[in-house]
Amino acid sequence: MSYEPYDIYLSFRKAQAFSKNRPYKIPKNFEEHLVNKMSTVNRDAILKATDYFNTKWTNVNIDDYMQYGFDLWKTFSYTKFFDEKLIKYYIQKDRNKKLQCKNGKEELTKSVKFVKKYMKEKGIPTLKAYCMRKENGCRVFITHYIKENNIDKLFITWLIKERFITLSEDESAVLPYITGHYRDLCELLKEINGFLNKLKEAV
Repeated sequence: MSYEPYDIYLSFRKAQAFSKNRPYKIPKNFEEHLVNKMSTVNRDAILKATDYFNTKWTNVNIDDYMQYGFDLWKTFSYTKFFDEKLIKYYIQKDRNKKLQCKNGKEELTKSVKFVKKYMKEKGIPTLKAYCMRKENGCRVFITHYIKENNIDKLFITWLIKERFITLSEDESAVLPYITGHYRDLCELLKEINGFLNKLKEAV
């Protein structure tokens, strides 16, 4: 994929809007904005970043990079694109994400194997039926997660995301990690989307 200055600007503005929890606007004529409205320093930073993302930073996820910039500084700006602190932070976060993806795949595989075995033993025909099944007044997926550690947080997040599960208020209260980190868990699921498609076929 080849980036243009507009792509750098758009990714920055999206991350900025997300960090401040507000909408953003894009100039109708970006080229005019770049040449006539932006300061020379900011314009040069965007042009240099465009070159970097197309050459030496081709393995860098541009949207993650911008978001990490706002994680580090509330006043993250174009001129901080090349700050050594941000580069090191990105490398560390990327390593952690790859490790989480590897571990996530392993845990999801274990979860699926367990649920398939349980469904077969209990004569449960569908995954939706498994999600609705109760024992002792509690849905079994909660018991399997909290008490028995047979399924993991990513698997439950996936079930919620795929709409196999809608949590009640009481259920949300006993799953504080999942409800409190739902967005982050969904982001991790995005990273292993191809694996999840195969997983969906397995259940």
